[in-house]
Amino acid sequence: MEQKRVNHLEQIPPEDWGKTPTSIKKVVEEMAQRIEQREQQLTKVLTVQEQLLEKINITSKNSSSPASSDLPGFGKKLPKKQKSCKKLEGQLGYQGNSRNLYPIKKLSSIIDYHPEECANCGATLVCLYL
Repeated sequence: MEQKRVNHLEQIPPEDWGKTPTSIKKVVEEMAQRIEQREQQLTKVLTVQEQLLEKINITSKNSSSPASSDLPGFGKKLPKKQKSCKKLEGQLGYQGNSRNLYPIKKLSSIIDYHPEECANCGATLVCLYL
């Protein structure tokens, strides 16, 4: 990971550097210092990143650490629960609450109501009950 650092000021030929105004020289030197600082910070961050990545990859299976030190979510994946073939019903012996329909013989009239359009989108509905 070690790379040879480039001194940016050495890349400027001496005759060009001599012709450069002092105010520009000062700005260029400050920028070169900032670049050097950023490169040092980057190397530190990259070494810390490598250490953290190594630490993440260490588990109880590939080291002598206890299983309790593993990260959450590591380990056996639980099998998906299979759906039951059992019918959905209420508890045995429980009398449910429901409303009985009025007997047809006691009705004075029957009105079939079917909306002509959808209440949400307004699309026309086709009546299949005719």
